[in-house]
Amino acid sequence: MRIKHLLASIAFFLFIDALWIIFFAKSLYESELGFTFVNKPNALAAGLLVYMSLVSGLYFFVLVHVGRRERLFDIILKAMLYGFCVYGVFTLTNYLILPRWSMLLVMTDLAWGVGACSLTALLYALLCRFD
Repeated sequence: MRIKHLLASIAFFLFIDALWIIFFAKSLYESELGFTFVNKPNALAAGLLVYMSLVSGLYFFVLVHVGRRERLFDIILKAMLYGFCVYGVFTLTNYLILPRWSMLLVMTDLAWGVGACSLTALLYALLCRFD
């Protein structure tokens, strides 16, 4: 394991997700759902657990395969599948239980999950390859 590459990739994932939430997702969710985000007392702790789960899963199911004679295409495909599954569970569950959750939110969340996980895996693989 290349810890510096892993830390850089995790930082990248957190950075692009923060940009996504601040500049796009927040306004999309507010316009689609008709409410604004509120700060709950344990929001930071919950957010940390979410991101720990996301990056741990990405590492154990995808990134661990980098450098083990797998093609870059296969690594990216695994990252896409991981993003689709994880973000899909979130968004499709919301679609089932929240009346105002739209198909636009479903498709947007799925696309973002696939894209964010794929870009992170690509960065990690490239950093490891050029080490």
